[in-house]
Amino acid sequence: MTYLKTVAGALAIMMASGMIADFDVSETDDNKILVRVWSAEDRPDAHLRMQVAALLSRHVDAGHVSVVHLST
Repeated sequence: MTYLKTVAGALAIMMASGMIADFDVSETDDNKILVRVWSAEDRPDAHLRMQVAALLSRHVDAGHVSVVHLST
């Protein structure tokens, strides 16, 4: 649970800075953390996924980050 709070705190900072519009964090039964982020800008998914994973590298692998684009 501590990791979830850490991840949520880091993502909240990314949201406040305007890098992402929103996020959702969940944990699987085998303790893997999954992150879904909503892109604030029209950025390539891979770029944003790598930025999130780099910021959370101790807790989240890039393969566990999914990017959703807001529809306008």
